[in-house]
Amino acid sequence: MDTSDEWIRSRTGIGMRHIAVEETTTSMAVEAAEKALADAKISGCEIDLIIAGTISPDYIFPSLACEVQAAIGAKSATAFDLSAGCSGFLFALATADAYFRTGRYKHALVIGAETLSKMMNWADRSTCVLFGDGAGAAVVSAEGSQLLSMVQGSDGAGGMALHCENRPVNNLYRQLGAQHYAFTQMDGREVYKFAVRTVPKAVSEALEQAELPIEDVKYFLLHQANIRIIESVAKRLHQPMEKFPYNLQKCGNVSAASVPILLDNVHKHGMISGGDKIVLAGFGAGLTWGHVQSSGRSHQIMKEFNMTLEETLNDLLVKLFKDILEIEAKSLITEEFKDISYNDMHIIEAVGIDEPRNMKTVAKLMSVTTGTLTKAMDALCEKGYVVRERSTRDKRVIKLRLTDKGKAAYYHHEQFHRQMIKNVADEMNDSEKEILVFALAKLVDYFKLTYYDTDEESEFVDWSKISRDK
Repeated sequence: MDTSDEWIRSRTGIGMRHIAVEETTTSMAVEAAEKALADAKISGCEIDLIIAGTISPDYIFPSLACEVQAAIGAKSATAFDLSAGCSGFLFALATADAYFRTGRYKHALVIGAETLSKMMNWADRSTCVLFGDGAGAAVVSAEGSQLLSMVQGSDGAGGMALHCENRPVNNLYRQLGAQHYAFTQMDGREVYKFAVRTVPKAVSEALEQAELPIEDVKYFLLHQANIRIIESVAKRLHQPMEKFPYNLQKCGNVSAASVPILLDNVHKHGMISGGDKIVLAGFGAGLTWGHVQSSGRSHQIMKEFNMTLEETLNDLLVKLFKDILEIEAKSLITEEFKDISYNDMHIIEAVGIDEPRNMKTVAKLMSVTTGTLTKAMDALCEKGYVVRERSTRDKRVIKLRLTDKGKAAYYHHEQFHRQMIKNVADEMNDSEKEILVFALAKLVDYFKLTYYDTDEESEFVDWSKISRDK
């Protein structure tokens, strides 16, 4: 075959790949699943949904997901495969989220696994130097799901740009004689044009759905097809390559397994932590594309808690959260503030009573875009809670400041927050209080929050200086 290491590296960024010898798609998927279960501290019998994204299962039937189900002992799980090429893992993740919304499923195992080496023509340098074998998996749960938005799409008209035929018709009416083997065929130029045109557009759409500025995204984890595609997407999104981790130099293109393997690499190297916003993007055969905007916050927090207290702690925090919603809703049922909503009160909180803040700062505190905030801010200004004023330093900058009426609403809301914790705590026994303190300490540590000392008016102090008893 007319190729070289230099030719492959310079055109694709791929330096090495992993090829199955004794491994199978099933064995790799099972190993990835077992590692994901161990990392999530959950047993196979607790999984009630298994979705495997793959185009190279060991059997046409039974499905790869059913093979994994048997191996991990997930006897009560619904299990099926999903074929969406290199977007398979993202499609599986989106499908799991849809199942969660029915309220009947709690824990899903989402897998991307491929043995692409068995589908290659090893004399065709346009394909066989790109693809490798491997598997990745993730455990996702309905409670605390942090999928902020999802964008998916398909373009069947472009399907022949990357395809592999199945068995041809061979029966008593039509007999082919010698066994027929089909191999992967790809029009690299068309696939490249499709990826660089589609991915930036879909990423922007996912961010718009989540009302998240692109600057707030820590990493973009793209399908590992070609370094030139990743560089082109970064350029079109006007983002630095540092925000686009890649491992294709070590793994090559592993189709549906590409994104979960990269996600695992990033996780193991400590590159993401609770609250980080990441974008997962897959694109490929179909032609298909899938993009998920995610936040790792909930999973990371729950892993911090002592597992022996998990059930009691969960019940307690659920109760606390319900009390918060109820009390905050009641705080608005007054004659004085009946013209503003629950969300308006949070905008007033974000504007604050200190120095005037600009719109961008308030939007960031609210985790929304400035465009989303503008209409609500217009209404608050019209009702007399907020005023706009130009900065003394730069007349082009508009600052937001609470009026006396706005400050009254701010203090009214704050008083309910303080009373709320006292009311909830008064109803707890000593052991429940101890668990609550433990949970709050972990949360405060995690988010680097400050502790509000109600004994000394308006004083914020470092949590580490506050005793556990206090």
